[in-house]
Amino acid sequence: MASTIFIHKEAGQRKDAVRVRSYNDIPEFLKSAISVTTEGIELDCVEGREVAPFGAVIGYEKSEKTSSGWNCWVIGNADTNLIEKDGVFYKNRTQYASPGYPGEAYWVLYGTKEDGSPDANILTKTEKSYGEYIVCASDGQDIGRLAEIDPA
Repeated sequence: MASTIFIHKEAGQRKDAVRVRSYNDIPEFLKSAISVTTEGIELDCVEGREVAPFGAVIGYEKSEKTSSGWNCWVIGNADTNLIEKDGVFYKNRTQYASPGYPGEAYWVLYGTKEDGSPDANILTKTEKSYGEYIVCASDGQDIGRLAEIDPA
C-alpha cells in the first residue's frame, strides 16, 4: 500500500473566487458574466451558460472565448479546498498525497466531491507548481518543501 503524506501549497490569497448569494455580491466587473435568475446564478463559461445555486463559490478568469470576456464556473470543492475569511478566499492548508507513479508523480487528494467520489489530481514533478508544495505533519506544522525532500 502506498504511503500518504500531508502537503499544502504556499499560503496565498485566492483572488479569483467570489460567493454569490444575491445580485449585490457580484463584483461590478463580472456583472456581464454573472446574472441572477429565478433558477439561481447564471454563469458565462467557455462551455456555454451554466446555472448554479445561490451561495455557490464562483471562480473566474479572463477569456477570449466568451461573449463577456470572462470564464466563470462553480468551484465545486470550495468547502474542502478554500477557507473564507471576510469574503476573501484562501487555499486550505492541507491536502493528502501518495505516490502515483513512483519517482515521477503524486496523487493529490483535495477532498470528496458531492457525489462521494474522491476529488483528486495528479501532480507530476515536471509541473511548475511542484515547487510550491510544502510537506507538513498531520498537525499542519511545516516540515519542508516537497521538491527538496523528493527532488525532480
